[in-house]
Amino acid sequence: MEIFCPKCGGQFKKIDDETLPAFRCQTCSGLWFTSQPKSDTDIDLATKIDVGDPTIGKIYDLLSDVDCPSCKTKLATVCDPIQEHIQYEICGSCYGVYFDAGEFSDFVLKEENLSKLRDLMWKKRS
Repeated sequence: MEIFCPKCGGQFKKIDDETLPAFRCQTCSGLWFTSQPKSDTDIDLATKIDVGDPTIGKIYDLLSDVDCPSCKTKLATVCDPIQEHIQYEICGSCYGVYFDAGEFSDFVLKEENLSKLRDLMWKKRS
């Protein structure tokens, strides 16, 4: 099944990492996580997968009225209270999470954010 970026419409490609259920947009390099990573995500892995230009990510960050690439529900924009410049999108239906280029590697710099992300993504499963 093909899925497309909610921000630019580019096609997502699965990231080659068995521990990380994520896709990268081929056009804007935004990241779509479909479920919780199987192991702890660290900053090294984040910088390996978040290869997009943060300047482009900031442009796409201005788009907020977008649909979930998996289930087509409207995504909710979440402003990180620790790093207020980070605004990511989450699906209230399937709990996927979208980060614009450059946001994810910045997001994981704060340890407590990883725990918060896991809680958001596994909310429906608990």
